[in-house]
Amino acid sequence: MKKSLIAVMVAFGLFLNAFVTSSAMAGSYALGIIAATGKVDTKGSETEGGGDAEKTETTFQEEILYGSLFAEYTWGERYGLTLGASYTPMDSSIGAKSRTDTQTASDALDTAGGSDDSGTYTAEAEISDHATLYIEPTFMPSDNFGVFLKGGVSRVTVKSLETIALGEDSSAYGNENVLGRMFGVGAKVVHDGGLMFKVEYTKTMYDEVTMTSTSGNKNTIKADPEIEAVRLSVGYRF
Repeated sequence: MKKSLIAVMVAFGLFLNAFVTSSAMAGSYALGIIAATGKVDTKGSETEGGGDAEKTETTFQEEILYGSLFAEYTWGERYGLTLGASYTPMDSSIGAKSRTDTQTASDALDTAGGSDDSGTYTAEAEISDHATLYIEPTFMPSDNFGVFLKGGVSRVTVKSLETIALGEDSSAYGNENVLGRMFGVGAKVVHDGGLMFKVEYTKTMYDEVTMTSTSGNKNTIKADPEIEAVRLSVGYRF
């Protein structure tokens, strides 16, 4: 995360120097909405808290659709810099996956008088309150068209919806706030009347999510999610 923040600050400094030396310093605000489609890649594992410390790993990919709101401020003309923030008000469920364990005859002898953990285990997570602060160093070859790089820092709340209530393997997890690094590239068209359209590709890499159960075997789950998205923004500059 520290390296990403340094890279963002370096980009900020370079483009700030470029447009500070230009004659046009007037800025403009913009508000709008974002529609996005993409995929979530998640690599995860669960380690049992018992004495055998059995570890289960999995990798999965799924499609995702979401909408966001954004507000931003832009300086400069030919060489410009945009500082902005976006927020996704909708909750999304990711990583829904299940497995079924059946107790064997030998397991039944081992757990005689104890706990039967056979049944279906469902793993799922809910993400909410996704917010991003970003910068967009921009080059405008004409008054109405520009291309830009994008860098930012994201924050999201992850809530485990895992359903495990089977014998000693019962687990209950809390919520975690996770930071991520976002990078992207895009193009935008700005009409003289103020209407603005942006198309961009972004990739957000989140820090590892680690949760430890507060019940049962005190299992620990870990996940490394990444989101790649193609986004269309429609806004108004004034």
